[in-house]
Amino acid sequence: GIRACRPGAPRPGRWYTRQIGCAFDGNYIVEPDSNLLLTRNVNFPCEWRFDSGDILTFQTQETLERLTEDFAISRGVTIPTGSYVFRRQRAQWQSADKRPVVLRFIYEWGHFYRGRRDDWTARVDLRPGPYFFLSAEYQQNDGRLPEGNFIIRLIRLRVSIALNPDVSWFNFFQYDTVSEVLSMNSRLRWIIEPRNEVFRVYNHNWRGANGNLRPILREGRIKVRYTYRF
Repeated sequence: GIRACRPGAPRPGRWYTRQIGCAFDGNYIVEPDSNLLLTRNVNFPCEWRFDSGDILTFQTQETLERLTEDFAISRGVTIPTGSYVFRRQRAQWQSADKRPVVLRFIYEWGHFYRGRRDDWTARVDLRPGPYFFLSAEYQQNDGRLPEGNFIIRLIRLRVSIALNPDVSWFNFFQYDTVSEVLSMNSRLRWIIEPRNEVFRVYNHNWRGANGNLRPILREGRIKVRYTYRF
């Protein structure tokens, strides 16, 4: 990857603006044996930081991607082998992290392989105090290709609770309309003393069937990390 950014981004001192900065970012990936170019990304992001801590970002990206085999991007939609060059734009607004409620909205649009794709993402983080954190996120990808149209929806939920300074409980839930799998990861951490910890991890997955969720995975693990000094 490569990255370049002019040092000392402008600080206008007006329009409630703290700093404005633009950058150049990219990567170049080749096949190890033949040096055949597989992927090339070139990004031009610009970021506008306000005095309030809110951030507004705009980005243009040009992508070259070579598929060495057919790519099934969604059920019934397969992109054939070949080389593709497409350009996309992205706009993002995020409120300041210092607030108890943080909002993030992202809209990305433009060409995608031989068609177009529009992406929407909305996320809200709630942090009413130092012991509780809740995050909910919704993402939708709307693709329109010669090979067919598709809509992919993804929902994520994160809940973190600090029961006390030594015991914390983290839970993560995710569902997407491609796999139709609802997954849960629950992790309990107990710090007995510095460098001595106990982890309790539980994973549970369900798959949708005829409007119902059917369990397909249950897994529990316990990990103990203990350091003995002598």
